Amino acid sequence: MPKEVGYEDAMSASQVKAIWNNIYARIKPGMNEQEQRAVRIAFYVYAAKNGTSRVGSYSAKIVLSNGTEIDAAILPQATGPMGIRKFFRGNMDEAYVALKDSKAMERDPRFVAKVSDLNIGAEAAFATGDWFTNCALFTPAEKQAHQKSFDASVERARRTRNGHTLESVEHQRNQRSLEVQGPMHGEEVTL
Repeated sequence: MPKEVGYEDAMSASQVKAIWNNIYARIKPGMNEQEQRAVRIAFYVYAAKNGTSRVGSYSAKIVLSNGTEIDAAILPQATGPMGIRKFFRGNMDEAYVALKDSKAMERDPRFVAKVSDLNIGAEAAFATGDWFTNCALFTPAEKQAHQKSFDASVERARRTRNGHTLESVEHQRNQRSLEVQGPMHGEEVTL
């Protein structure tokens, strides 16, 4: 029997630990355990509110209870843009417990209003975090809330991208960027 077999859509425990250590060092070297936990919870709340998309802006400020201000941009810097959601999936169980116990999402009127449009109650609001796919800790109501949110998000994204996949939209954006930059050195230009 293997010691550990990971999922392709989630980072391993050792990868997650290395990234958290990277984040702690960027914020304040030598953080104690209580400060580290406050940082993790703050990032879980940030991700629940803003999502974990690789194309997110990550421009918001996160202010901890002690007043320490963190740039959300630390996330893609520490994980790489393609690793953000995988990182949060690697933290799924801890994030579930932290968000459910803290009731942080239930106390956020703007977030509760957003999920109430989907007929999701405040007590299950945290379950709409986009990285919680297949969370083993979900109650049936939380699983239903996550699925409603996921389905609405997919539909909204499909409409926004006019039916195109994220990959094709990114490819088109990259092509336009290359065209604007002009020919590469050594390429022949025809007039």
